Amino acid sequence: MSDAYLVDVTNTLLYPVREAMLWHSPLYMPFSWAVVLTQIGYLGWLLMGRLPAWVVGLLLVPASGILIPLYENWAIHAGWWGYQAPDWWGVPRYIYLAEALLMLPVPALLQLALGRGGRWVPLAGLLEGAAMLLACFVAFTIAG
Repeated sequence: MSDAYLVDVTNTLLYPVREAMLWHSPLYMPFSWAVVLTQIGYLGWLLMGRLPAWVVGLLLVPASGILIPLYENWAIHAGWWGYQAPDWWGVPRYIYLAEALLMLPVPALLQLALGRGGRWVPLAGLLEGAAMLLACFVAFTIAG
């Protein structure tokens, strides 16, 4: 959903035309996001035994706001995708904010998924997808 917003509404995200696509994203993107969510989600999971989920979410904001734009930079330089937007060090300004915000709900969604059993994992994934779209909308509105 967030890629569709960035491709069709903001017209800032550009994918090479030769890619196999799943809706508005390259076929590999769900797997890429699974890796990133696992990495940062694991950090959150480690902290959740010591801190409330909302505090852990706030701690993940700067971590994801730094780490994910690094991945974005590598992908841009590899030619996997590109942007037409004002940038900092090759990554659009709004992406830094979007990537930071989209991890905010992850600890609460982990609690939901882990606390209620495996059948809640798809719902948590859908909610995170909605959080990604909202993060992109807010970030683009503020910094786009």
